[in-house]
Amino acid sequence: MKSQIDLIIHSKFVIPVIPENMVLQDYSLAIDKGRIVAIGPTKEIQSNWHPKEEEFLQNHLLLPGFINCDAQITQNLLKILQINESVAPEHGSIKNIQDSILDENFVFDACVVGIHELVRKGITCFGHNVIFPEAMISAAKSIGIKLQVGLVLQNKKSNYAKEFGDYLRLGLSIRDKYKDLSTLKFAFSIDQNDLVKSEQLSITTKYANELEMPINIVFHNNADVKFVVDSLESAGVLNEQTQLSGIESITDDLCCTLKRYNCKVLHTPLTTRYPDEYFKTLFQLEGNNPNFSFATANTNKFSTLDVFELMKVTGILARINLSPDSNLLAHQLIRMATINGARTFGWESQIGSLEQGKDADIIAINLDQMPRFSLDQLPERIFFSEIEKKISHSWSKGENLMRDQSVNRIPVSTVNTIVERWLNNKE
Repeated sequence: MKSQIDLIIHSKFVIPVIPENMVLQDYSLAIDKGRIVAIGPTKEIQSNWHPKEEEFLQNHLLLPGFINCDAQITQNLLKILQINESVAPEHGSIKNIQDSILDENFVFDACVVGIHELVRKGITCFGHNVIFPEAMISAAKSIGIKLQVGLVLQNKKSNYAKEFGDYLRLGLSIRDKYKDLSTLKFAFSIDQNDLVKSEQLSITTKYANELEMPINIVFHNNADVKFVVDSLESAGVLNEQTQLSGIESITDDLCCTLKRYNCKVLHTPLTTRYPDEYFKTLFQLEGNNPNFSFATANTNKFSTLDVFELMKVTGILARINLSPDSNLLAHQLIRMATINGARTFGWESQIGSLEQGKDADIIAINLDQMPRFSLDQLPERIFFSEIEKKISHSWSKGENLMRDQSVNRIPVSTVNTIVERWLNNKE
């Protein structure tokens, strides 16, 4: 007798990520209560399970949902409103604009607009460091997407807090309020430019160790990475949870430090000027020490929420500098966008690969426009062909977020209404 379950997704191709470097053909996923209960050949799954709902994807590729480890989603609405151009002379950077003019209502609306774009780009989990984090939590909860909340710590006054102690107190209270939600993780976030004092860093480290929370450090171009990392090491910050975003170069000494502490590195290819040798170090490390994941991170006009674009740019630069096997490179890029991101957030036992027992965070890519290819060529063709790849479907814990490129819980009309409202406010 067949066991009844919630959902079966049938697909022409599946890249499960774990086991590595594998492409499966004519496979299906059995899903119940938000988790993958079986993955196997379609005929086998059909003979063992009776689903309440069945999805037939005749010419699609299933992947784990992508993870953008620092998505900066609030800037999407800022860009739409062109605030960065009109206010930049007065405030300097987008980050300064955010700190000076954002309020709770703007953060909520900006997160709804940003999450709509995340879902369209196949992202089922993201991180973001922003003031008014409770507004972001509310938006993410209403849509059903996983989130690492970056609790911003700085000395600069904003509409949210007056000084470092206020940021810390407010952040800890929000963490205590929402710590039991399975779709949330928390981290302390410090921007390298904010010049947090050594005693403040010590206090942050104390709380991070007690609460088992990571510390996320955001670097910028021209940062003295060695000095900052040495300071973090002296303060006892570095450990396997530490997240370093936007590091511009990795020297041999820094490489040894990262490996010694098993730190997580957030790779930001569109917003960081990487030297040629960086890519050799990145892929040498990634092969032995899977601690590189993708992030938007720095807020500038070139940044994007699209992890596919980050993978493609990284792949092109790696091919120029390393001449690697394109198919193995494609599998590495997929790992960086999935299981490595899950490891960065400490979620690797729940997400990041299509395995029995893990959450059903899944995306589907429509291959209708793809020229004929062999099974072994599929990963390479996904990244390095000029054919547009359409992420058509998305699920989070088995709940459908997007079908045929239409985001279910955030209709386009909602996004348009939000944008129109803030355009009118701006005027």
